[in-house]
Amino acid sequence: MNKSYTFSIDVASRCNLKCPSCPQANGRNSTRNELMQPELLDSILKKATGECKISFIYLYDWAEPFLNPELPELINVVNSYDIPCGISSNLHIMRNMERVIANNPANFVISTSGFTQYTYSKMHKGGNIEKVKQNMQLLAEMKKRTNSRTRIEVNYIRYLGNLDELVLMRDFAISLGFAFRQTIAALFPLEKLLVYLSDPIAREEIKKNEKELLDILLFPYEELLSVARLFKRFPCSFLEDQIVINARCEVQLCPLVYDPFRFRIVDFLSESFDAIQQLKRKHEFCKSCIDKGIHTLGLRFGPDLKPAVYKRVAQYYTNAGVNFRKPALSWPNQVVRLFKEYARRSAALQKLSEKDLSKFPPLSRFIGNIFS
Repeated sequence: MNKSYTFSIDVASRCNLKCPSCPQANGRNSTRNELMQPELLDSILKKATGECKISFIYLYDWAEPFLNPELPELINVVNSYDIPCGISSNLHIMRNMERVIANNPANFVISTSGFTQYTYSKMHKGGNIEKVKQNMQLLAEMKKRTNSRTRIEVNYIRYLGNLDELVLMRDFAISLGFAFRQTIAALFPLEKLLVYLSDPIAREEIKKNEKELLDILLFPYEELLSVARLFKRFPCSFLEDQIVINARCEVQLCPLVYDPFRFRIVDFLSESFDAIQQLKRKHEFCKSCIDKGIHTLGLRFGPDLKPAVYKRVAQYYTNAGVNFRKPALSWPNQVVRLFKEYARRSAALQKLSEKDLSKFPPLSRFIGNIFS
């Protein structure tokens, strides 16, 4: 009776970017952006709070919540039930931003993957990092102006090729008063990953179609399956502890799958909470996922995969010209060579003079902490 649940509720159905690791870029969905109305969210929460205890509500799963012009009102609906509310954004849309911040959502996550456009555009297709950084500064000013209690954090999605810019984004985020965290880019949605890991024929097709993404992922999927099986006895927190609802009020199987047709369970308002949980547990996909231990992805066996991750990172930097066997004193020269190569590819950096570079504080610390 004391068990509590988290709810992930998409208040929109689309995203304004096409990130290669996100199913919004190539998943099955309607061409129309469906938007949840405050009245529908209120009906959902009225039913949910009468049937279970809710610890947190995320107004997002796969979609961009700022596509919904009524986001401030939706946050107010959650606040009226005295439940903490979280939102997330790629921060390209600033519609009603000051009202959103003034309404005090408990948490606001900003998704990033680089500090320069060359790096950021690989993982956030169609995005502009300079616009994001400008909006981050505006957001910090709005938070101060409205005396908002919202915790704002920057989520840096790591992949091979953006690790050396992590510290620059971290310092920038901290300078604005934001928290900072790191995650690892992955092959999503979960149904695609499961096929990749269990079907050798389909794996070759996915490798061909997703080569650009797979080449830069930190996670060593070739080693994943053998380790995952060791943990299949653990319960699935996604299945047992979370409820996912799309903008049409339909319950989805879990937050990591995507196909809105294959994984639709039932209209949330039409069945009891207990009946919904039973329908989820009976789904064939859950059985195959749990049998392989994939449901514990990233939760249980991180240390077992660290050597393989380090190997991928070391190989990447070795190919880029870093010799890890040389004495530490030679590293600054190697970093300078890497930075010069990066500057050669960056049109923005090419325009900077030595005087300009000296005025940019993060660069003065670049050599000392690029590999931290």
